[in-house]
Parts: sequence; C-alpha cells; structure tokens
Amino acid sequence: MSAMPNAGADQSQALEALAAQAQRNLDDVRQLYECERQALAAEARVSSFLSIFALRNVRARLLENKDEPALH
Repeated sequence: MSAMPNAGADQSQALEALAAQAQRNLDDVRQLYECERQALAAEARVSSFLSIFALRNVRARLLENKDEPALH
C-alpha cells in the first residue's frame, strides 16, 4: 500500500508529462514504465522508491532515444 493517498495520481501525471515531453504515446510510456518497475522489483530489497527509479530510468531511455520510432 502506498504511504501517500494520491501517489497513483502523481504517478499518472508524471507519466503523462513524460509522454508529452518525449512525444510518445501515453500507453507506450505506461507499458515501458511497468516493465521497468517490474525489472527493478525483481532485484530490490527495499521497494519504497521503485516508482521513482523506474520513472527516472524510463525518462532517460525515452529522451536519449527521442528520434527513434520504437523502443523495444
């Protein structure tokens, strides 16, 4: 359970902003985020900050590959 009641809303807003910034489809960004979060969760001992690290990693991937049409 999340410590913050609106953490899901904050995450959605962050993903929407990232999709706009990277000029990508929101559903694709969400899917990439979920894959990244799951990959981090598989190795994590502490899960408190997984969403922050996953978002940071997705942002880095999207922005470094901004000119490429697909990310898989």
